Amino acid sequence: MGIIFLILKVIGCILLFLIFLILLILFAPVTYRAKGKWLQEEKMAAGTVSWACFIIRAKVSYVKDNLDFMIRIFGIPVYASDENRWSILGRKKKPKKVKVKKSKKDKKKKVSQKSVVKEEKKDSQDVLDLEISEEEYKKPVTPLADYKRKQEKEDAEGLKNSRWKKIVDGVQRCYNKIKSICRKVSMVKNKVISIKELFEDDEIQDALRRLWGYGTHLLKITIPSKLKGWVHFGMSNPASTGQILGVLGALLPLYGDKVQISPDFEEEVLEGKGELVGRIFLIQYVILAVKIYLDKDLFEQKDRVMDTIGG
Repeated sequence: MGIIFLILKVIGCILLFLIFLILLILFAPVTYRAKGKWLQEEKMAAGTVSWACFIIRAKVSYVKDNLDFMIRIFGIPVYASDENRWSILGRKKKPKKVKVKKSKKDKKKKVSQKSVVKEEKKDSQDVLDLEISEEEYKKPVTPLADYKRKQEKEDAEGLKNSRWKKIVDGVQRCYNKIKSICRKVSMVKNKVISIKELFEDDEIQDALRRLWGYGTHLLKITIPSKLKGWVHFGMSNPASTGQILGVLGALLPLYGDKVQISPDFEEEVLEGKGELVGRIFLIQYVILAVKIYLDKDLFEQKDRVMDTIGG
């Protein structure tokens, strides 16, 4: 009985450890932090990503054209891009000296090459020793003029036939091409009508609203909780500056008034400074994925759309 209780105790400890590990993965936040500045006199950037406070931490920095990267697990350096810093994966092993021995294959290759040269010489001698039989030697030879006239007649007839065939083939190809274009135009027209009717359906519109809700929720749980900074930019072409400003304006709901945008239409310039902090919980993504998976109607409407577009 004591052994059975011991086995049950070990199994219980393993299960508790697995449950603790799953809960830690789901509920421990992934924290990210980044800051940087891009000025004429100074350019730098730094970022940190950590999981479960200190269990796993990765840090990257860019200062004066020097990129530095480091990974720590429980505070122990596992990898460092800087060779002067100690890390587990950065330890160098002494290279082993490997002695190169001559194999028997090299000797065999030399012998085979010599035999190939000998065989080639024999073949060349056999070709030179070919004899012509008396029957082939006594065959009558047709006059060259008759052969040329016969060949010219055949070429003239073939040229006439080929010209007529090219005309017929060209007309046939034009007809088939016009026919295929008309058929494709008709198919595209019917498909556009069916897609328009499909997206006017109430069930499809309801599925699109739910999909939009899932997307906005995904952005909400992903975007940083703290964001501040400013950007001063300008292109050599004022039209390009206006286009970039239009794109940044479309992204205004993401950053709001936390980032100040100042375009410059007179000179080419790029300056900025910013800082962001955020946290990601895996449990939120799992809940969202389960909601989408259980939304069977969404997948049915997706299949309808794919059948209509693909069919």
